[in-house]
Amino acid sequence: MKTTEYSVLSLNMFGTPFHPKKILRTFFRNDVRKRFRAIARVIEASNIDILMLQEVHDFPHYYFLKKLLPQYKYISYKKMLYGPRGGLVIFSKYPLERAHYYDFIDKGSFYNKSITGYISVKGFLSVRVQATNIWIINTHLTQNSDHDFSESNRYAGLLKSQLKQIIVHLHSLQNKNDRVILGGDFNMPKDTKFYNNFISESKLVDAFAQDSFTTYHKSFLPEGASVGRVDYIFSSPSLHPIRTEYILKTSLKDNDGIDFYASDHIGLVVAYLSA
Repeated sequence: MKTTEYSVLSLNMFGTPFHPKKILRTFFRNDVRKRFRAIARVIEASNIDILMLQEVHDFPHYYFLKKLLPQYKYISYKKMLYGPRGGLVIFSKYPLERAHYYDFIDKGSFYNKSITGYISVKGFLSVRVQATNIWIINTHLTQNSDHDFSESNRYAGLLKSQLKQIIVHLHSLQNKNDRVILGGDFNMPKDTKFYNNFISESKLVDAFAQDSFTTYHKSFLPEGASVGRVDYIFSSPSLHPIRTEYILKTSLKDNDGIDFYASDHIGLVVAYLSA
């Protein structure tokens, strides 16, 4: 039986034109293109097959990124008026088919900071690798701005609802013996009941289950705030990880020798062996 290796990346691209701690002061001064160029160079050097990218918010930045990644001939996203729906895009070296975007039923509230879920129309993008039974699912859940992940927190019901919607979709695929690679920014730390319940109900395997350290760079957090790992790549048990790595773990230097982060998140890479 023929086996194929698929290497996949999940990365929040930090596609916003401002620093989250200094929104007004940095609006339109956060050089997205500079950071996207740096990310594209890292991706090129890593020779990854499939990219699950979050926060590619508008068409100018999407088309700029597309030019930077010409080796990825197969691209999937759902169009909105100003950019990819939910900021979610999948770039692939393998042909893709049967793409569909699912809006989260519960995106948040107009009355608090979860309004961003409405603005970007958060949800998940599901697509199949052509001529296989492997589905790639990319998602970005609504942010918990309180950084409080107790079950009594005001965002807890929202997180449960979005996770449940993903689980229902996963079960619809698993019942057909399809296999899944699910990646994204879940805005949910690993050391919580939400994570444990998701693993139990989804029947997926966390490729980085041994790690709990943050995948969000501390300099982007509010003073005194902390958060554990919020980025993940999950997969069906029959897909076997043979290699894992992190990218963009540290700051880079620009042409003037000034330190900068290519993204506010660390990127996750997994290579799977599929029969």
